[in-house]
Order: sequence, then structure tokens, then C-alpha cells
Amino acid sequence: HVHLDFQRPELESVLSLHDIKIGTDCLDIPLPRHDSEYPHKRPFLILSFDYDYAKRKFNLCDEDEVLSDDISRLSIIDKNRPTVASVLSRVTLIRSALELFGVGISIDTCATDVGMLWKGIAGKEILSRCMEETSSWSIQIHTLGTKYKREEQNEMRDRFAFLNFPGPVKIKDPTNEFLLIREVELDEKGTPLYPRYPTKDILNEENDSRPPLGVYFGRILGGIRDWRGNNRLERLSLKKRSYLGPTSMDAELSLIMTNLGKVQKNSFCFEPFVGTGSILLTCGLRGGYCCGADLDIRVLRGRNENENIISNFQQFNLVRPDLVRSDNSLYSRHYLTDKPMYDAIITDPPYGEYIGCIFKYSECIMSILCKTFIKYK
Repeated sequence: HVHLDFQRPELESVLSLHDIKIGTDCLDIPLPRHDSEYPHKRPFLILSFDYDYAKRKFNLCDEDEVLSDDISRLSIIDKNRPTVASVLSRVTLIRSALELFGVGISIDTCATDVGMLWKGIAGKEILSRCMEETSSWSIQIHTLGTKYKREEQNEMRDRFAFLNFPGPVKIKDPTNEFLLIREVELDEKGTPLYPRYPTKDILNEENDSRPPLGVYFGRILGGIRDWRGNNRLERLSLKKRSYLGPTSMDAELSLIMTNLGKVQKNSFCFEPFVGTGSILLTCGLRGGYCCGADLDIRVLRGRNENENIISNFQQFNLVRPDLVRSDNSLYSRHYLTDKPMYDAIITDPPYGEYIGCIFKYSECIMSILCKTFIKYK
């Protein structure tokens, strides 16, 4: 429940790599109670695709799909009818996606919405596509940290008994896993503002009576409820790298930045203040060709042959980057061409005198951008 300000821009950037534009190719549906006085950003987005468009654009037969936990594989842009999950799983700030069957302001209204879909032609087509007689299934309950007893969760499941799926129930690794989400009010850290049990085993009736912000029911895509599981981000943790500095960029933010920069295979990526190369490494994980520059030759060389930028790239079996010692406040003297050079410039500007820089980095960055992109205008 962090960096939610970047969630929508990152999603739009990744969708654009697949030639999908929100508002043109799909609609952004308002969340339930979107006009409430709830002050914090909500972690859910609803996108609605025209069904005929979705069948042309995506491979909807994805019941056997299990997403890779390899960032490099997830970064591959496949425009030949990819699955929805393979497209969205590249978005760092999306943890999972549902093929949404129904939504409401309560469990009852959500169940009614699902029932209306299920009685129509679309519901029958969905059922024939993803549920065979031998397809196992389960319904999981997600209450965003709000405590519900097993009996209470079973009562929630019973509201959807009319679905009457043909296959057997299987809790672990079913063919299709369905998820019922009860969205509640959270603080900026993702903790319930009004917990049902503020103290152990003592129900707060006032908090319990508060209605949910929204209720959602659908089929989990990609075979995994949480795409960030299996230590996907932890494998990139700064703690596991051989070479670090005081301002090395967090792995999660680096992944977000490379998505905003639309880095993909063979993108020419430049990091003008490369430092220990944490951002440049993420560009490499996305498949980019990496070039970095820094004023401090000691940072570029590293501590020794086993602790430097190159050793970090080798740690992830990536092609070594090109590193240039240069003063980017004098960018136009070092790079004399006025032709476009880079597909993406991804950087975290230096912090003034904190790391010993005496030039104005904002002017430096503008010099690089103007020199690089002037021909595009």
C-alpha cells in the first residue's frame, strides 16, 4: 500500500507499450462509493474492455497460465495476443488482476451483479471458456486486514452458491481460483482505520457496522493471487547486491521508474548520474542496453574487482554496461552530436552538497534533455 500516486501513471505507461490507451481502447470505471469522503487513495482500479476487442487483443484462454517470477521475462513485450495477466504483471504496483464478474457496495449487491452476468450470454461464454467439468475451483476471501472468522467467511461464500461450478472444490492449486474482496477504509500505510477487533477477541460493534467501500468478485488471472510473491522483489533487494552506496535507489522505485520510461528489450538507456548503478541495473533487467556516466571515477571503479557496478550486473547475468567518466554539467562538450541518442533517460538527480556536487543539477538535466530530444520536436 505504498507509492499509490505512481500506480495509474505506471499502468498507463505499460499499457502504451501494448498500444492500449485508457479512455480509447478501454474505460476506467469509477470505484464504488468513489464520491465518499474517504481521504486516502484507494489501491483498486477497474478497467472495462469491449468483449470483441478483448478477444482480438488478448488470449483469454489462460486457465493454465502461471506467471514467471523472473523480472526479465515479465518485461518482454509480446503483442501477439498476450494474456491480460502477462501484460499487467509487468506493472510493479499491481499485485494481482481479476476477471471481474461483479461489483457492489455490499456483498449482496455484488452477488446480484454477478447473478445478472451469469444469467446472460456473456456469463455462459465465460463458464464454457474457463470451467470444464473436471476444472477444480475455490473461492478465497480477502478482507484487507479485517479479521473475520471462518464461519463468517463461509457465509460470504454462500452468497455465491448459485454459481454452481461443475468441477470439484480444491483449496490448494485449483484450476480456477475466485476471489471475493471486501474493501475497507485503510490509512496511508494500508492498516484498517476501523478494525473489527481493536483488542484481541473483543468485537467493536460500531466499527463492525460500517459498510465496505466496495465489494468485488472475480477470477484470479495468472495463476497467482499475489504476483509479488515468491520473493520476486526480494531477489532484487539492495541488501543482496555486492556494491552499494549511500544513495542507491530502492529496487521497487527503480522498477517503477523504468516502466515510466517505457524501457524494453534493446532500449538505449542512459543514467547521467549513475553512482553505484542501481537504476541502470533495473534498465538491464528490463532488457535495455545500458550506458551510465558519473563525475566520480572512484564510484565507477568500485571498491575492488568484486564490488563494483560490473559485479552487480554479473550477479544477475546481465550484459555489462558502458560506463563513462564525465561531468554532465558540461554535457554539450562531451557529446557533440545534436541527433537523438537515447530511448530513455532514467535518473535520480544528485542531492547538492550532500554528495559533494557543486553544480546545479536541474540545469544539467535540462541540458541533456534538450540536446537529446531537440530533433523530436
